[in-house]
Amino acid sequence: MRGLSLSKESWNIESDSEDKREKMRALSLAKECYAMMLDLAPSAPVVERAARFVENIHNQTQISKVQNDKVSIDVTAKESSIRQKKLSSSE
Repeated sequence: MRGLSLSKESWNIESDSEDKREKMRALSLAKECYAMMLDLAPSAPVVERAARFVENIHNQTQISKVQNDKVSIDVTAKESSIRQKKLSSSE
C-alpha cells in the first residue's frame, strides 16, 4: 500500500506547490505510481495463489514432521518394552 500513500503525497505536492517544475515532477511521480499499480493489479490473484500454495506446503511439512516424530516415539517405546521383556525373562 506504499504506492497509494506515495501517490497521495505526490498529489498533495502538486496542489500545494507554486513551482511549476515541482508540480510537473509530482504529476510525473503520480503517473508512475498509477502505472505501477495498474501493472501489478493483474498479478494479484497469481501472487495470492502462490502464497496459499506455499502456506499449504509448509503446513503439510509440519504435519508430516509431527507424524514422523510420533512414529519415532512409538518405535522407541516398543523397543524399550521389548528390551524390558528380554531382561525380565533372562533373570
